[in-house]
Amino acid sequence: MAPTATARFYGSSATVGRITFYPTRELTGFTAIGFTARDGRYFPGFAQGIVSPNSGTLQDILRDNADRFKSFGGIDHETGLSITMVAPDYARMVTPLTSLLLASGTDQEKLKTQFGLKQLGGNFTPFRMDVDPDLARYDAIAELESTDTLRQIDATRMIEANLRALALANGLLAMTSRFGPDITVRSSSSALASGEGDTCLRDAAPDTIFLNNRLLPIVQCHLASYNARFPSLAVTLSPATVEAIAHLISNYATAIGVRPDRLDLRKAYLMGIRGYLIPAVARVAFNNDAATSAAAMATTPGTAAAAVQAYRDTPGYNATGLFQPQPDFVVMAPGSRLDITSDRLTGNDLQFAGQGTGQGELRLFSTLLSVSVPAVNQANLTVVRSGDDISITVAGGFQGVTWFEYRARGEFAEERDVRVYIRAE
Repeated sequence: MAPTATARFYGSSATVGRITFYPTRELTGFTAIGFTARDGRYFPGFAQGIVSPNSGTLQDILRDNADRFKSFGGIDHETGLSITMVAPDYARMVTPLTSLLLASGTDQEKLKTQFGLKQLGGNFTPFRMDVDPDLARYDAIAELESTDTLRQIDATRMIEANLRALALANGLLAMTSRFGPDITVRSSSSALASGEGDTCLRDAAPDTIFLNNRLLPIVQCHLASYNARFPSLAVTLSPATVEAIAHLISNYATAIGVRPDRLDLRKAYLMGIRGYLIPAVARVAFNNDAATSAAAMATTPGTAAAAVQAYRDTPGYNATGLFQPQPDFVVMAPGSRLDITSDRLTGNDLQFAGQGTGQGELRLFSTLLSVSVPAVNQANLTVVRSGDDISITVAGGFQGVTWFEYRARGEFAEERDVRVYIRAE
């Protein structure tokens, strides 16, 4: 029997998702796809294995895919955020760190040092794990469920390292988005991406990159690499702007803490990448001026830690894994109004076909039933719905994060309440 191509991913918890096999890393065409269960197991050709509607056969799913690459799209069960990444098929677990390892071409030992999981010589790193993990096999979810306290501590450190990897990858993406903070409005997706390391991590020093401003050369390298690959979309930023972006990403990465063993903190930092870090970096890059860069340079890890606290009580998402409406993020000015259509909210809600089985394709499907503002937020926010049109107004003088909710129905009559987060600044 062909080896099982397991993908075990975590954002703040286990995920449900799908694996797509490709003959090359360039993702020129997929062969077949399969699904992971909520706990990360993969079932090739069985209850949750499927044949692609476009190409591939059952034999493709069952074959030994060790010479191929796989793209994994997962949905974090504690936040509803979807997270995508690419890794070689031989990696048992696909994580953000695995994706950076693949993209950068660096080796495991160097990457673990750069993210603080190992110490370089006698240099102290607060992120160090007691074990030396194999990034292609270490299962943080299983370790977190262990009764061994030391193993649980190490698992939280691995999870925080992956949160840092997501922060790095998405901070770099936001730098080249060419949009301001309303990137969160322009994009209908709540997805986080990883695999943006290019060769910049490979060429960087083998030392913890989030301390002592060591991230700056990597950010400079990424910008140069992006402009070389996409000259028609080149982004020109001042040195002060690039330094401010590196400062923001480093702030966020170090704000995650040494042991986010509380699930509410892990949720906050995962959500904060979408709600705080991405729009903050996009604003600095879009404005590209001295005042905005100076304001960013004045921030501290404490600034980032305080900015994400509103995401700590994010509700958990659908345990069945079949209908996963995703949260949305919007940036507005105090006293401003935003008019959108309902598909701006439902356009990223994900539905697995195959009621009760987990089989079938992953597609966008959601019907908006209602919108509501909880009593605790009504002094800060007004939301009015008229058919498919939704008007959002933030109270004058309010700054911070507030939210409203919408109720959505999936293809098989499952209904979920979903939050739309508004950052007013």
